[in-house]
Amino acid sequence: MEKGTKIGQGYTAEVYARSEKEIVKLFHQHIPDFIVDFEFSVSKAVEETQLPVPKVLERVEAEGRQAIVYERITGPSMLQTISSKPWRVSREARKLAELHASIHTKEVDVLPSQREMLERNIRLAEGLMDDKKAFILGILSRLPDDSKLCHGDFHPGNILLSPKGPVLIDWCTGTKGNPAADAARTVLLLSHASVPPGTPAIIRRLINFSRSRLCNTYITHYCKLSGISTGQLQEWELPLTAARLIEWIPPVEKTRLLGHIDELMLAASHS
Repeated sequence: MEKGTKIGQGYTAEVYARSEKEIVKLFHQHIPDFIVDFEFSVSKAVEETQLPVPKVLERVEAEGRQAIVYERITGPSMLQTISSKPWRVSREARKLAELHASIHTKEVDVLPSQREMLERNIRLAEGLMDDKKAFILGILSRLPDDSKLCHGDFHPGNILLSPKGPVLIDWCTGTKGNPAADAARTVLLLSHASVPPGTPAIIRRLINFSRSRLCNTYITHYCKLSGISTGQLQEWELPLTAARLIEWIPPVEKTRLLGHIDELMLAASHS
């Protein structure tokens, strides 16, 4: 299969422009087939909700690697816009919150359970002793469940600003669950996530400079729109941080998260 010209990359895949209307998301060799199958099926299901998402065209192979062909969306990501125009960070943060709240009005029954996904990831998390896992799982068990559509990896890099409006991409972590957990996951990413590989140094500095303002504005606007309190978001911070340890993240971020988990556990044990 002709994959076209490379236009982007991340921790799990590279993206190629096959034509003016199609892109190929080519997954790295180490990504298991079932993850690609899952993203394909979730993306198909989300497409039926009428949310602004790319059309899912086909599941293919290229150069011995698994790939999904999507409708090509033109326009920069929200992350690129914030990086190049940092004075727009508050405006984009409010837009981020509005898009996230719109996702949480939908339900997709065929998606996996958010709670079960978090439980599995915490049990498999590297660097955590069994007693810490048990403590965190106990906290998770007391948090409320729900059945709303959740993105699972909602951040400015996964929103494309097309001429027709924002488009939501990368649904490989989609679940049904509690919107507060999904929003808290976004707060975790905005606060702690490493900048994608290959990002120029000047862009890295601009992103890190804008983090706090972006995160605080997102929280304020999302809570206003959803009726969810900041306290409800904070309740999910420990389980979500532990669950993130299973992901393909840089060692420096993993070390930072392990230290943050210790801080959160100490606070939880004294509350």
